[in-house]
Amino acid sequence: MSVVEYIRKLVEDKKLRFPKYFLSSKIKEGIETSNLADNFEKENAKIVDFILNQFKLESSVIHGLPHWRRVLEIGNYLASETMADIRVVNLFAYFHDAKRENEDDDLEHGKRASIFLKDAYDKKLFHISRSQLDKLLFACEHHTNSRIKSGDITIQTCWDADRLDLWRLGIKPEPFFLNTEFAKQDEVIDLWELKHHE
Repeated sequence: MSVVEYIRKLVEDKKLRFPKYFLSSKIKEGIETSNLADNFEKENAKIVDFILNQFKLESSVIHGLPHWRRVLEIGNYLASETMADIRVVNLFAYFHDAKRENEDDDLEHGKRASIFLKDAYDKKLFHISRSQLDKLLFACEHHTNSRIKSGDITIQTCWDADRLDLWRLGIKPEPFFLNTEFAKQDEVIDLWELKHHE
């Protein structure tokens, strides 16, 4: 089942409703979607299926597929300035919340995501260098802990892409909790609020 078919089924079963602010650059058969996410999902179908087949919050707009797609879009926007490793950023977008068990304070989901990610890597579902894997594992494991810092621009970009999507909860991201100088700019923060209301 393709990602679009998966989303369509959730919509038809009334398990998923897209909020107005869902980021999109086009509308495909009544389902708002993103060219970037479409391309990633097509090129990485085995990875996406592997993630979705075990995801416990299948209808979640807050921490599920719609959020992952926005993190990918935001991450690509940030990486165009930060020069982060786009492969790591894109994989982070889909793996970071993949092991969430609830919508609340699931404090261990990042650690579970990193273990799950390593399993996918060991199964050869995707190919990245050891250095890329180390960054991705660290970014996933620690993405919810604002006390942990990294000097690596790719990890910082991953975390900022996730945090700039706090607008989905009606929360304005605070520059103090962002990592890259680019993401901390008022115009960048406000851009993603505007995108949520498109």
